[in-house]
Amino acid sequence: MKNLYHDSPYLTEKETKVLSVFKNSGKNYVQLEDNIFYPRGGGQKGDKGLLIHGKSTVKVVDSVKSPQSDEEVLLITETEAPNEWVGKKILAKLDEIFRKKQMRLHSMVHLHHFFMEQAIGQKLPYPKTSDILDGFAFNRYESEEITEEIALKAGELLKEAIKKGAPVKTYADDSRKGFRFWECFGWKVPCGGTHIENISEIGDFSLRFSKKKGMPTINLEIK
Repeated sequence: MKNLYHDSPYLTEKETKVLSVFKNSGKNYVQLEDNIFYPRGGGQKGDKGLLIHGKSTVKVVDSVKSPQSDEEVLLITETEAPNEWVGKKILAKLDEIFRKKQMRLHSMVHLHHFFMEQAIGQKLPYPKTSDILDGFAFNRYESEEITEEIALKAGELLKEAIKKGAPVKTYADDSRKGFRFWECFGWKVPCGGTHIENISEIGDFSLRFSKKKGMPTINLEIK
């Protein structure tokens, strides 16, 4: 299996061979030779889309890493794919809108954290939880240092930066197999997700701050 989502995150269609079709614990799975579907992990959700062969179409509802290997991706399908697909070429198509939202939101949650550090001139604890949903994402912290004022100021700085644009880099860690980094404005964080190439692609967004049981939560929603 060859995974293409890191080196080609904007690739949304690929003709490829079906390696296997099987059912396990009530779920339907398909494995492809050349895979463009990102498997859920690190807060980012698994890709969705379609598998097409002739007049037959099977809907992909989620993508996950194989229990046997992090490098193998399994596609969870809504219905069983035909066994006769194994060994044949099919067309794999991503849900492009869903993927692009995930990419925009993923870079945004990283950026907002670093802009909070810039706003107060010091390092802050990383989020206890960071999750990326369909259309919005959030960072949840265990830190009294993070206030609504800081979160809003960072949001303003982020909006200014998005208007100007800046490149985003993602690359493999040469010293550790399977590890990757995200980098922008000189800020760097370990991250194996998919990301936009320039922060101008994020566009406009809204920010909401809340606090429960001493845990500040910052919701970021793209428009």
